[in-house]
Amino acid sequence: MKKYSGVIGAIVSLIVIFGAGFGVVSYFAKSSDVFELKAEVNYKFLEIRAKDLQNRMWDYEDRYGEDKSKWPKDKLFKWKEWKEEYDAIQRKLDIIYTEQQKKGNG
Repeated sequence: MKKYSGVIGAIVSLIVIFGAGFGVVSYFAKSSDVFELKAEVNYKFLEIRAKDLQNRMWDYEDRYGEDKSKWPKDKLFKWKEWKEEYDAIQRKLDIIYTEQQKKGNG
């Protein structure tokens, strides 16, 4: 039994080493998938936020009319904040979309 315990120990050690190696390789292979998923979730979040801002702006336009000079100042200020954020998000989405098209993921 003693002469086999060394062989069995060596075999178990090799299995552990190869298993750890495959684990590391699969972990790093999946990290790129996680990065892509994170980018997709971020893109989707930005899209949802942009739609929410657009709906809020439309609600104000429906409520207070198209002529913004007649709006209450606090409402106009809030609308302008939303518009600035909306425009910034649209620029980000355009950049992300262009990058995806260059990569061929579109």
